[in-house]
Amino acid sequence: MMQIVWSRIKWGGFPCLGFLLALGTLFLLETGQCWASVEQKSLAQLMESKRFISLNGNQPKLQATWQIPVQEQAVHSTLALHYFVGPSTAPGTELVIALNGKDVGAVRENPDYPQGELTVLLEPGELGGGNQILSIALRSPKGIIGDSVKGWTQIDAYESQLQFRLQPKPWRTIQFNDLQTLFQRDQNASIPLPVVFLGRISPILIQAAQQAVAGIAMRTDKTVAVRVFPNIAQATARSAPLILLLGAQTAEGTSKVSGSDARVLLRPVDDSRTALVLSFTGRNDDAVLRAAQAFAQNRGDLPLGDNWQIGLVDTKTAGRPNLWRGQPVLQPGGVAKVGRVEQIDASLVGGALSLLHFSFWMPGGQFADRQKQMTLDLNLAVDPGRHSGQRPSVIVRANGNWISQWKLGTGVGHYTTTVPFSALVAGVNRLSLDVHGAHVKILPGSTMRLPQTHQYAHLPNLQLLARTAFPLVRDGNAKSLRMIYLNSTSEMLSAGLTLFAKLAQVSRSTLPAAVVSMGHPWPGGGSQVILGTPADLRPAGQINVPVQFVHGALRWQSPGSGSQWTSSQNPSARAYLLETPAGKGSEYWNLWFLIPSAESAESAADLLVQKDNWSSLIGDFAWLDAHDHYHSVMLGKQQIYGNHQNSWYWIYLFSLRPIWWVIVVLTILFLGSISAGWLSQHRRKQWGAHG
Repeated sequence: MMQIVWSRIKWGGFPCLGFLLALGTLFLLETGQCWASVEQKSLAQLMESKRFISLNGNQPKLQATWQIPVQEQAVHSTLALHYFVGPSTAPGTELVIALNGKDVGAVRENPDYPQGELTVLLEPGELGGGNQILSIALRSPKGIIGDSVKGWTQIDAYESQLQFRLQPKPWRTIQFNDLQTLFQRDQNASIPLPVVFLGRISPILIQAAQQAVAGIAMRTDKTVAVRVFPNIAQATARSAPLILLLGAQTAEGTSKVSGSDARVLLRPVDDSRTALVLSFTGRNDDAVLRAAQAFAQNRGDLPLGDNWQIGLVDTKTAGRPNLWRGQPVLQPGGVAKVGRVEQIDASLVGGALSLLHFSFWMPGGQFADRQKQMTLDLNLAVDPGRHSGQRPSVIVRANGNWISQWKLGTGVGHYTTTVPFSALVAGVNRLSLDVHGAHVKILPGSTMRLPQTHQYAHLPNLQLLARTAFPLVRDGNAKSLRMIYLNSTSEMLSAGLTLFAKLAQVSRSTLPAAVVSMGHPWPGGGSQVILGTPADLRPAGQINVPVQFVHGALRWQSPGSGSQWTSSQNPSARAYLLETPAGKGSEYWNLWFLIPSAESAESAADLLVQKDNWSSLIGDFAWLDAHDHYHSVMLGKQQIYGNHQNSWYWIYLFSLRPIWWVIVVLTILFLGSISAGWLSQHRRKQWGAHG
């Protein structure tokens, strides 16, 4: 009888026990305490120091900065301290641990016990994101820190460990500026970015998605992997930190945005603690596009709050050829006013300092000879203040590189200086004036001028695309760029938006004027990015293409072979990328991204924009193998250098391979010296014979 009762309790208790365990698990999951990985950092990691750190009368205190990601919080934070006490340490001396200026623990030292350990709970609750200042100090029995401390204490920075758990911080307040740090918590090299279209997907709505995706890509150095989903529920299931939602108000059907022409909203996903929805909406698709353009181009000065109504000022800004407010696009041979100037004043011993920074955007793929320089014409107001005994001087830097240093007068004056074209880069260039001995302001009328340059893209070269997106992008607006989708499946749209985000990053521009078309390539009138499958191609669309797909076979035309074609079956390739002229003698180019199966377009685009694959592109043709590697094919070496008939070609060649010229010159000098020595010796023998 007892055995029967025990059997019932034993087998009947397991469901109850399982139910209680399930409730406990749900409770822990809800509070964010369950399955949170325990992290450890040593004091040596926090301070970047050696193993042993000594505290004594001369150095009674040490500080370490503990950085918690902005949108996360640390719980159960403890510090396990390992230390050694010196024999001359006064009894009663305390080792005090403080966090952000607040004492959280202490231990009295005794030289009779030279080795000690101390574990302190730093914070019983949650520690918010940001920098936490952890300090360890010696305190004498009289409560005085300083020379009165006798003896020393040595901290073992390797064994002293900071232990904590990280968990997402609830979005108590939502600000647009939170987007700047939203992706810092993810340590992966790629950021997942779900995109949801509300209502019918139109080319204008896809163009708005391009701007929204570019705006995100310009806020991070990581690659962006876009996924297009049919609804918000499927996008939420991907556990991404941010979801983009685009659609007109009639499609969204929410009263929160009714009556607004164009608006950007930021809100949590169903009261989620981690994920956010960035919504672009308006009365129609054009308003959605204006909202996305304003978001992309105003990344330097986003408004406060989570509800941004795009007004007339923002609409004008979205139409300007600027990357953000005040930053001009400077074309070769063009002149622009010195735009947005950021000035920082600081007092220094023996003088004053003014730091003035301004930026501009320059297209890529340009080359100028070494005598060509950028010219800065600056109207400056120089005020030496009370430091009149020191003549003001200025140091000019371009992209962090020292350019020149010269003296300034006092009062208002006009100054002209030059910057070598070789110091500039494709995309955003940052110039700075470091003024010593005075406060300086840049007055109206100050300009910067770029020299005339030469473009070397007469033949395809994917390396130019990978570095600067040239020759697809020739100006800040990308007004001649068109994204063409041969089919409009969600997988192909995802691939196109992923590639567009990469083009925005490498060109350092949001490409606001790049438009979208559905169907087939246009015969001319601009550069095009064409996405689809080989089955979507028409024969007429492959004119002037050095690599063609004919009945499933891949063939290419060898350089200088006229009409001779070389055929090859390549069934293992999972994607093809090639760059061709848009037409015979055309200055525009087509970038073809063809995937045999539309279902694999997303993964093919993700692999393409990865750092290893993207940086290895060279020549005019690349294909993806079964091992996730893109292989580049160069159909002819002459495609690296451009047009041989151009008189500037040799200067270009000199800059591209300067080591060749150094070797040639050294060889000539070596052979010349040998010849001169031989002739001299020969003449001496002749004179000796005559003598």
